[in-house]
Amino acid sequence: MKTSENLRLIDYFYKSLLLFPLFLITGPFLPDLVATLISIIFIFYILSYKKFYLLDNKIIIFFLFFWLYISLRSLFTDEILFSLRSSFSYLRFIIFSAAIVFILNNKQEFSKNFFISLLLALGIFILASMFEFFSGYNIFLDEKPSYRLTGTFGDEQIVGSFLSRTYPVLIGLYYICFKKFDKMFFAIIFLCLFTTVISGERTSTFYVILSTTAIALSTNFSLKKKFLCIFLILLVSTSTVLSFPKLKFKLVNQTLESFGIKALDTSGSEAYVSKKPSRGFYIFSQAHEAHYFSAFQMFKNNIIFGQGVKMYRKKCEDPKIFVNRMSCTTHPHNILFQILAETGIIGFIFYIIAFLYVLYNLFKNFIKNFLIFENKKFVNICFLICFMQNLSFILPSGNIFNNFLALQMFLPLGFYLYVTSLNEI
Repeated sequence: MKTSENLRLIDYFYKSLLLFPLFLITGPFLPDLVATLISIIFIFYILSYKKFYLLDNKIIIFFLFFWLYISLRSLFTDEILFSLRSSFSYLRFIIFSAAIVFILNNKQEFSKNFFISLLLALGIFILASMFEFFSGYNIFLDEKPSYRLTGTFGDEQIVGSFLSRTYPVLIGLYYICFKKFDKMFFAIIFLCLFTTVISGERTSTFYVILSTTAIALSTNFSLKKKFLCIFLILLVSTSTVLSFPKLKFKLVNQTLESFGIKALDTSGSEAYVSKKPSRGFYIFSQAHEAHYFSAFQMFKNNIIFGQGVKMYRKKCEDPKIFVNRMSCTTHPHNILFQILAETGIIGFIFYIIAFLYVLYNLFKNFIKNFLIFENKKFVNICFLICFMQNLSFILPSGNIFNNFLALQMFLPLGFYLYVTSLNEI
């Protein structure tokens, strides 16, 4: 029989988490505040009632060891409080995932209600982004940037990044709730795909096309219908880009120039292309190269432990590390280089274990589901796609220790842990 304390805690978590998707589209502050409060209360609950079994999960324990390592590493940096503030507080995201599992085990209707809340939030977000794209002004009536969208995020140009990471969660929850591929399923996919493409974000556009293709191939459709879906995905993406000259300029022309393959119409861009390395291209761009070389220099200066969480921005001006005026930024814009620079070989071991786990399980579920469809495998694929986007080192990426990106990774982790514990869906 549930105690009154249990009931109050469940009710608080339930109501807070149902509002969480709406908080997400306001930016990092409100969802981070909710996640932090839930984590603090959940930790006190576990300690007070000695319910340590609520954290008894291999993946949760793995992240707890990672958190312990990065926190200890921060104690030996030149800027202890600056680094420790990010590393120690990383615990809240891990506990947040465990709290989601807790509420899913105690509220049967949570998945469906959370899906409705997330659908509403992303619906508002997509409408705001489309309004901005077609009108030239965001919902706050500020003029939109030249090529990218801000949606409901004020001046943050991360519409594509947010959607590409979040919409697979919506798809997974939709199938948990309704177990069918109907018009609504395809409407969600089309709107998220279209909005991500018009966001003007190259990395997010690549990931959303790849993710949508993987989702289409994981359905229970016939082989003919699956390849028809892939054709439609490519058709929608290509026709969208070609239909809007500014979008094409951003996604195609500027990409070629960034790599140093093609100069645009200005003398500055011609000079930029003419200075490209002997290999014939830049690694994504001259700025990205500078970040990567600086990060690698940091790694070489402390191969075992790295420089410490958040220390890239502090160390990049060191003469031993500085490459050029583009070296310094908040993070090296690639998760692999960031892990090496800030956490060293030990942090890299944690990273490669997580990456290989996700890659193996994604591939295993994908192959099995391609041959014999199962509900649980399809849902797992949706959540694993979210993790792969966050862990992939192939393309430029955000700051792995950024609170907003961490929330977008640990939110689906809670659902994934719950689904994997079930025999069937």
